Amino acid sequence: MISIQPFTEEHIPAAIELWRNTDHIGLSSADEPLALARYLGRNPGFSFVALDDGQVIGAVLSGHDGRRGFIHHLAVAASHRRLGLGRSLLEKCLQALASARIHKCHAFVFADNPYTELFWEPAGWQRRDELQLYSKFIGRG
Repeated sequence: MISIQPFTEEHIPAAIELWRNTDHIGLSSADEPLALARYLGRNPGFSFVALDDGQVIGAVLSGHDGRRGFIHHLAVAASHRRLGLGRSLLEKCLQALASARIHKCHAFVFADNPYTELFWEPAGWQRRDELQLYSKFIGRG
């Protein structure tokens, strides 16, 4: 029985393992267990996991800064793809963001991700070529 539930601290190790085994998901020190626990604590009820008999087979991080929502690391195990789980996880995030009166959301997706045209664009997401993302490491925390 597959279910979608809020992502909690207990799901972190299995989610990290799923992301490590998923192409086109990049992990960094921001994805260490303590950092993820802080993110979930700061954004409770916005991230979700898909479970099959208690095992994490899908996961997505979502949160907001008060004006824009953000989607990170949407992944479904290869064994469970093509069942609509990615869309279901994403929809749960968008519903949670909308209930918090967040009306625009950005998804972080690698430029070479082949699923962009298969997943994001058909779902109505617009690629933003006019924007560039800059990152700077400012220390461990």
